[in-house]
Amino acid sequence: MYRGIDGNPPNCVAFKAVFGGQNRILEPNRSARDAGIRSLDSSRTYFWKATWGGEFRLVVLDGGIAGNSIYELGIPATGGATYRPSPHYAFLGSNQSVFGSDAGTFPGATYRNLWIGNKPRPATLGNALD
Repeated sequence: MYRGIDGNPPNCVAFKAVFGGQNRILEPNRSARDAGIRSLDSSRTYFWKATWGGEFRLVVLDGGIAGNSIYELGIPATGGATYRPSPHYAFLGSNQSVFGSDAGTFPGATYRNLWIGNKPRPATLGNALD
């Protein structure tokens, strides 16, 4: 996620991966969030790629899928755990529903060409179900 001016700290890239429960949460600590401060431009396209298994890794590319890397951070799962949820849920925004049913929404957010799956991203999302 991009935390914008209200972030902790402002304009940092961050994530929270919940590996099965509150005692298995992977997220950047304060020094990693400080190192993740970026000034993103709303007129540009950014490709966000998250992968998981024995770690959670987030990569952000400026300019789309073939763009330049502007952020990359991976955090290993504790105790050698591997993340394989069934069923799998992905929240775009937040999973903190304790604050209300729409707490995970961000007004004005745009998601394009989104792919979430257990197979590699297809060449085009038009054939994603093939």
